[in-house]
Amino acid sequence: MGSVETRGCLTAQSSQYGAVSVTVFSMGSVRQPRDSAKGAASAAEEVRALRLREDSRRPLSVNLAETIALSHTLLQVAGVAGHRD
Repeated sequence: MGSVETRGCLTAQSSQYGAVSVTVFSMGSVRQPRDSAKGAASAAEEVRALRLREDSRRPLSVNLAETIALSHTLLQVAGVAGHRD
């Protein structure tokens, strides 16, 4: 069905939906130094760089399919949120 991979504080969970493979990233707790603004910015930059490197290794078609699947999900969520009375 799916796979879970953890690297430091970053966890990637991959699932297959028909022809579309979706990966969801989440962060665990990160120890931050006393200067939390610099520490948080540094941690965020490391995560961003890791995600970009991982995405660049995948074929463009996979990244595009994942983006389309995410867009459809966001449109569904927005549609549900818009129908509240």
